[in-house]
Amino acid sequence: MKNKLVIKFAKKKDTIKIQKFINLHYKKNHILARNQKLFEWLYIDKISNCTLALKNNKIVGVYLYIPLKKFDEKLNKERHVFGSLWVIKDFKNHVVKNLERENVGIALRLFYKTYELLKPKLVVASGMDPRLCAFHNLKKYKLSKLNHHFIVSPYIKKTNIIKNFIFSNRSKKRRINKTKISFKKIYNAKELKNLSINSLFRYQIPLKSKIYLISRYLNHPFYKYHIYVISKEKIINICILRIIKFKNTNIIRFVDYVGSNRSFTILNPFFHEILNIYKAEYLDFYSYGISLNILKKAGLKNRTENRKLIIPSYFEPFVNKNIDVVIGYKKFNIKGKVRIFKADSDQDRPNI
Repeated sequence: MKNKLVIKFAKKKDTIKIQKFINLHYKKNHILARNQKLFEWLYIDKISNCTLALKNNKIVGVYLYIPLKKFDEKLNKERHVFGSLWVIKDFKNHVVKNLERENVGIALRLFYKTYELLKPKLVVASGMDPRLCAFHNLKKYKLSKLNHHFIVSPYIKKTNIIKNFIFSNRSKKRRINKTKISFKKIYNAKELKNLSINSLFRYQIPLKSKIYLISRYLNHPFYKYHIYVISKEKIINICILRIIKFKNTNIIRFVDYVGSNRSFTILNPFFHEILNIYKAEYLDFYSYGISLNILKKAGLKNRTENRKLIIPSYFEPFVNKNIDVVIGYKKFNIKGKVRIFKADSDQDRPNI
């Protein structure tokens, strides 16, 4: 029937058409519209992790998502999904209320049909477009922002990237390792597979695994990630880091964490040592689901406590301002503490 709306899973052969649609209706020259290798790494495995809205066989809407099984097939039974990009015709440069009623209807049907097909137990959206917050709130999503914390290296006298940071005698002092922890860098999949760490993944949802860490971080086609295990008699934490180099300065982005909230408090000596190893100006950490008190006990400072402080988040290209990461999630008859970090969904990816 002419003009009938059809919603279906995309196929790999649709990739170029989807990229052109993103370029035209979301953002011109967006990385997902330009880089096919990145697009396929994020959204294509055996199938395309995308639903399409079609009219007269032409795309009028796309919904991109990342199921955790993308990185580990054994996580398929959990049905945890990261929502990624939701675009409809003429979405670019519009607020939702100013879209044509027909396009709003397409957006809603695309959203509902996607999750009817996927039947998820958990949906997480990170880096949510503020224009979509009201809708997700109406649909009973828990909305929040990632907390942004940091620690400046005790080995430097001034900051090059962070603006308006005030040094104190306390911040310059190196923290002595009174907790007697040790840490080790994991270089390859074989090393990671041989570790006795399966019990550490039970502390949160979305659920992750050894294979997830290998596929998401060690096998990343563009970025180099550094995986460290922290031990106190036995392994109690896993920290995933990425080093950003900008203006002859190193920055450590702490992008993912595995372990209990309680054991997070012992990480301060590790932060100090790792800042020294990489000669970094600072380490920063975006998180949801770890209490502010625990983050403080680990020696991390809350960015929002100093309104004049600027800790840039965007480096591709560089944007000299603070960035709030809006998140939302919804659980469907499952239990478990939701924790969300910077690398979840598509938030830690190349942009240029």
